[in-house]
Amino acid sequence: MEATPVDYWADYLKWLRSQTNTSKIGGWTEIETPFLDRHNDHMQLYIRRDVDRIILSDDGYTLSDLAASGCDLKSPRRKELLLGMVNGFGVRLAEHGDAIIAEATSNNMAQKMHNLLQAMLAVNDMFLTSRSQVFQLFVEEVARFFDEYDIRYTPAVQLVGRSGMTFKADFVIPKSKNRPERIVNAINQPNKDTAKILLFGWQDVRETRAKDS
Repeated sequence: MEATPVDYWADYLKWLRSQTNTSKIGGWTEIETPFLDRHNDHMQLYIRRDVDRIILSDDGYTLSDLAASGCDLKSPRRKELLLGMVNGFGVRLAEHGDAIIAEATSNNMAQKMHNLLQAMLAVNDMFLTSRSQVFQLFVEEVARFFDEYDIRYTPAVQLVGRSGMTFKADFVIPKSKNRPERIVNAINQPNKDTAKILLFGWQDVRETRAKDS
């Protein structure tokens, strides 16, 4: 029997809860997620309540790991690419640019946690660097492919799913006379964790789009 949208949502949450651990570190709560970075280490978030807001942070791990791997993010072009990617998920860089953070309230904390995780995974996946310091953003290669073949698209679209959660699509190819709408996400190095988030997002969003989307 094919699973219903509710089954997908419930299964995803059940898996997420069972694989997530929390601990107190000073004034912060550390959340160890089941999602893995490119070193196969569990990705961690840090949460702290500050008067009337909640601060969420990756504690600078994502960017410091890239720097340690030889990816220089100090050039104006790379800063622009990084800011565009982070802001596209509704989060931002800390004041000194050393951490990815988000501000939330009690009402939207789950959404902001989801956004921060998506941003961390995207930055971890999209920024490529070789031994010779050659830098490339994979999503731009996909855009060039669409342009080359005259495929119409809208980049960086936030979509709301049936659950109320928002998901970022790298590209939406609009419906034409002969073709249905298509949602595209560029994944340079696919793995189990990025697949889980994307498949859940696509299924959740699909319930709010046209039947053939």
